[in-house]
Order: sequence, then C-alpha cells, then structure tokens
Amino acid sequence: MAQDNNSFGFLEPQSDIGEIELQALIKALELINSYLCIFDFDGKILFMNRKMKSWLGFTDKQSSALQIVDLLTEPNHDKNLRNIQEYLDRDASERELSIRTPDGREMVVMAKASRLKQGDKIVGGILLLEDITERILIKNELLNSKHELMDIIESSPDATLVINREGKILHWNRAMVEITGYTAESMLGKDNYEHGWVLYNGNRRPMLIDLIVNPSLNISHMYTHLRREGDILISDNNLAYLKGEQKIMWGMAAPIYNSQGQVVGAIETIRDITERKREEEELQRSHDQLKVILESTVHALAITTEKRDQYTAGHQERVANLACAIAQEIGVSENIIENIKIAGTLHDIGKLYVPMDILNQTSQLGEIQRLLVMTHSAAGYDTIKEIPFSGPIAEIVLQHHERMDGSGYPKGLKGPDILIEARILAVADTFEAMSSHRPYRPALGIEKAMDEIQKNAGKLYDESIVAACVRLIKENRYQLQNNPFGIG
Repeated sequence: MAQDNNSFGFLEPQSDIGEIELQALIKALELINSYLCIFDFDGKILFMNRKMKSWLGFTDKQSSALQIVDLLTEPNHDKNLRNIQEYLDRDASERELSIRTPDGREMVVMAKASRLKQGDKIVGGILLLEDITERILIKNELLNSKHELMDIIESSPDATLVINREGKILHWNRAMVEITGYTAESMLGKDNYEHGWVLYNGNRRPMLIDLIVNPSLNISHMYTHLRREGDILISDNNLAYLKGEQKIMWGMAAPIYNSQGQVVGAIETIRDITERKREEEELQRSHDQLKVILESTVHALAITTEKRDQYTAGHQERVANLACAIAQEIGVSENIIENIKIAGTLHDIGKLYVPMDILNQTSQLGEIQRLLVMTHSAAGYDTIKEIPFSGPIAEIVLQHHERMDGSGYPKGLKGPDILIEARILAVADTFEAMSSHRPYRPALGIEKAMDEIQKNAGKLYDESIVAACVRLIKENRYQLQNNPFGIG
C-alpha cells in the first residue's frame, strides 16, 4: 500500500491496521514537532515527515537513510557504514549532536534512534531529531551569566555571601575572607548558621540572609536599625565582631528566585562602617559645638543692639519668637524656621549705626531722621553678610522692611521677589512693634496691631502670613511674652 510518497507496505501482511487508522497515523506523524524518518535495512526511506524534508532539502525518493546517518555522524566517527543495521547497532540511543545541514547551517539536535519491529522481527529503524539549538544557546548564556555574576560577586569590594534555601553557604567572596579571616574553602558548604558564628563572636545565630529564606525566624530584636524595601532587608547599624573586635556593620540581604518565581536562596552584602560612624559622630559633635557658638554670637549681637535702645529691649527676641510660630503655622520647613529664628534675633542689628538720640527721641521723627532709621536694614546686611550662616540670613535682614506692593525699602521688592522668611518677619515685626511701647508713643495694643496687619493684608503684607498670625493670637495659641523656641 502506498499513501502519497510514504510507503508503509512493509506493515501490510502482518498488520490489522485499516485505511482510516493508517491515514490517522500518517497525520499524527506529520504533526510531530520534530524531524522524523522511518527506514528499512536497505536504507530506503519508508516515511519522512514534511518537517524533515523541508529541513534537509531531501525527498524520500532522492535520499537514503545512510545519507542522513552521514549527516549526523561526528567527524571522529567512521562514516563508511556498510548498512543501516550497523548504524542501529551503534546508535540505538539518544545523543546530542552538532551538525551542519545541507544548506550550511550550524545546528544542535537531539537524535533519538530506535529499532522498528514488526512482531518480534526488526524490520528497520526510526530516527527522530529535535532541534535544540536555541535551548543550548540559552543554556550557554545562562551559564555565562552565572559565571559573570560569580565574577562580579567575587570582585565586589563589599563582603558578600550566598546561601541556598536550606542555609548552606554557596559563595564566600574575597572581601568576606578579608574582613572575617575565614577562607572560602573553610566556609563553603557549611550550614546551621555557621556564617553567623563567624560574625557574632562564636554565637551560632541567624542573620538577615537567613530571614530572607525563612521569614518566620524571630530575629528582628537582634537589629537596632532594620527596615524592609520591597523584598530587600537592610540593617544600618548592627554590631558584629570581626577578628575579635566589635564593629558597626551595614548589611543588605535579598532573595534569589528561580524561573518560577520561587525563593531558592539569598545573597547578603555587609560592610564595616565603624570608621564612617565615628567620623559622623565627630562631625555631629563639631556641628553641635559650632551651633552653640553661633547661637551665642547671635545672642551677643542682639544684646549689643538692644543695650543702646532701652525702649526696644527684647523686641528682636519677641519678633523672632512670633515669626517662628507663624512659620510653623503655615507649615514651612525646619530649615526656614531656623533661618527665621536667627534673622529675627538680628533683624535690627543695623540700628547700631543709627545715632542714639534718634533712637531715643520721644517726639515724631523728621524726614531726615526717618531716612537715617531706614538705613538700618542695609547696615544690618553689611554687618553680618560675611558670617557663614547656613541660610540667607543677611538677605532676610536686608528685606524685612520690603512690602508686597513694592512700597518698602531698601530695594522696593514686590510679592514673591521677597524671601518667605522676610515676609514672615515683616508681619511679626509690625505686629510686635504696635503691641509694644515706643519712645514717641505708648503701646497701641493687640487689637490695633491685628487691625493694621489685616487692613493691609495683600497690599503690604502676605495674606496667608497675616491669616496665620491672626489665628495664633485669636485662638490663644501664642502669647507675646512666651519664648517657645528657647531664644535668649
């Protein structure tokens, strides 16, 4: 019987296969996603599926099994096979082969050869070829990536170890050897928290890396600073022992996943930050000392100013306090509040250059006298501009008499061109000045002061700052004589 170009006649005398079954069998063989041929002992191709024909460029009438065998035989094998029986005797197994196809392509195939039996009689052979070229390329790429990753870990300046799901140490890099004194050879394959024994003075205890592979471990209390970022654990200030000395360590541990997204291990990087912590603490101590010196200097300058003017004694301090309260009310940053605290305490320092008889004059000032007083903003700026404050303190002092509509001095700045700190000081300064005694008039009172800033909100003063000041006073959340910020 012949079906198209595929001959299964060798099956007919002994087979009960009917026409329909045979057609179904041929169809099934055509659907196999591999290269298939069936041959007899004379080397005649009995069947070759379309994929095999297309791949090799053969037809079952043009080719013989020995041609295919020659194609698959590696160079160090004898290609002069006398018959197909010899091939079956030698290659009745599964083998991975690198071949070059008739059109010159390099391929890797998995060749599976087996004997074809009819009853107990061997009548030929079946050859099934699976193209695994892409799979091998991916496998090689993964192997290369693995080697590259191991090279990166090994070369990392940070001490790094890798464990599997069971806690066995798989990698212990050079930096780990350097900081612990334990060689990779002595650590690889160890488990039962041996890595913890090395780092924690002989205590066999789990580490961050163990918490990754076993989240149920109760070890959070062992770390003073522990945080999680996604699936990564980080410890910023952990005490450990390296070569017998207590050290401050930074550590970061992350899971290692397989292709199914399952955690199969973990990697941890640790770093000795003892010296850095000491430097940070020393820097903080120096910063605190400088802050004390700066605050003392600012306070001394403020007192020097007020010693010349008994009527405004305490004015700068009260303005600074109120301005800081307003700043907190409108939600500005701590840095801005700190700037306001310093600038408010020094905002009238330029009055050192105003004659004392003008400052203490009990009558209204004349035009020339008023112009002399107005120079105090610029004079204050010139006095402190060389002091290395962390914020724009001199600029704030310069601008504290600027007004939203540009009618202020010394530069006639408008609106957002005026620093937020100076806009806050302007409201606090006006409010406090009207609430206090002056040589030329008694205190006008809180109600008059509130009327003044509210009447000129949006014109002379920033509306949101005026609103915040009024809220604080009306809701009794600020008393003018209070000193909540510790100035003075």
